Amino acid sequence: MNWLRRLSSLRPKFFAWQIEVTSRCGLRCPSCFHRERGTMRRDLSWELLKGLEPYLGRVDNVILQGWGEPLLYPRLCEALEFVGSRGSRTGFVSSGYCLDESLARDVIRAGASFISFSLGGAHEETHRLLRPGSSPEWVLNGITYLRGVAAEGNLSRPELEITYMLQRQNIQELPEVVDLAADAGADTVVAINPTYIGNMEQEAQRCFVCSGMPEEDHKALLREADQRARANGVRLRLPALRGEEVLVCEEDPLRCLFIDADGEVAPCVNMLPPKERYSHLFCGTEVEGRRRGFGNLAGNDLLRIWGSSEYRAFRRVLNQRRLVGVKELPQGEEFPDPPHPCRDCHKMLGL
Repeated sequence: MNWLRRLSSLRPKFFAWQIEVTSRCGLRCPSCFHRERGTMRRDLSWELLKGLEPYLGRVDNVILQGWGEPLLYPRLCEALEFVGSRGSRTGFVSSGYCLDESLARDVIRAGASFISFSLGGAHEETHRLLRPGSSPEWVLNGITYLRGVAAEGNLSRPELEITYMLQRQNIQELPEVVDLAADAGADTVVAINPTYIGNMEQEAQRCFVCSGMPEEDHKALLREADQRARANGVRLRLPALRGEEVLVCEEDPLRCLFIDADGEVAPCVNMLPPKERYSHLFCGTEVEGRRRGFGNLAGNDLLRIWGSSEYRAFRRVLNQRRLVGVKELPQGEEFPDPPHPCRDCHKMLGL
C-alpha cells in the first residue's frame, strides 16, 4: 500500500464532486441525451459510494446528480445523510418528480444542504414543451413542501434554487421566473446555457453566440431579470451570451471531478454522457464524441485514479493555462491549447 500512502500524503482538497446516483430519468427533454434511444440507465451501487468514505472529508460540496433524476434513486436520502455526516455540503438537482410532502420530510431530515429544481418556463405550456411529461407545479410545490416541513419541525432547510436553461423558446419568460422564485420562496435563480446541443433544431434554439454580438432583445431580458431579482431579494446568476475562450472552464477540473453511476471518474459530467458514442454541435459544427474517463472505482481507488499519469497530464495542461494567464509563469511560456476533450465544448468559451 505504499502507493496509497504516497497519494494520501499529497492530500488533495476538492471544491466539488458530482456523483451520479442514477442515470435513469422519466423525462424526454429535447435538450438532453435521454430524448435518444440507447442511453444508459443505471443506479450507483451503494458499495461504490461507501468506498468514497475515506475521502469525503476532503471535498467541500457533493452534488448527487448526473444525467438522471436523483429522486428515482431508492437510497437518495441515505446517500444525503451518509455524505453530509462526513462534513461535505450535499444536495442534488431535480425536476421535482414525485417530491411530495412525505419525501420532502425525509430529504430535510437527511440533512440536504442545497436543492436545485430545473424549470423549463414560467408558463405551463412553455415548461411542458421543454420538459415533456413534467409540470412547473412539481417545482413550485416541491419548494413549498421543503420550506413547510423545515419550518414545521424547526429544522434547517436547504438552500433552494431554480435552474433555468435559456433557449429562444423560453428566454422571454426569465423575468417572470424570477418573480415565481420570489413568490415560492426560492433563494436563487441560476440561468444557464445548454452545453450539449444534439441536432440542428436545438442549435437553432440557442441564445448564445460563439462570435459576433448577442441579440439586443436577449441582453435586455437579462437586464430586466436582474432588476426584478434585486427588487425581490432573489439571488440571480446569469450566463454569458457571447463566447470567449477561458483559461479554465467553470467546471474547474483542477478542483472538481465527476463520478458516473458505473463508478467511472472524469473531470466533468460532460465527458461521461449516458451514451458511448454520440454526435453534437459545437458552435454550429457537427462533432463526433465519445465517453472519456480516467478510471473506474470498481477495484480501484479514487486517489489512485486522480494521481494517474494520464489524469495528471490532463490537469497539467489546464494548470499551465491558468498560470500563464495570471502571469505566474514567464511571458515567453507557451500558452497551451485546452486538452483535446475540452476543445469542442461550449464551457471552454465561458458559456
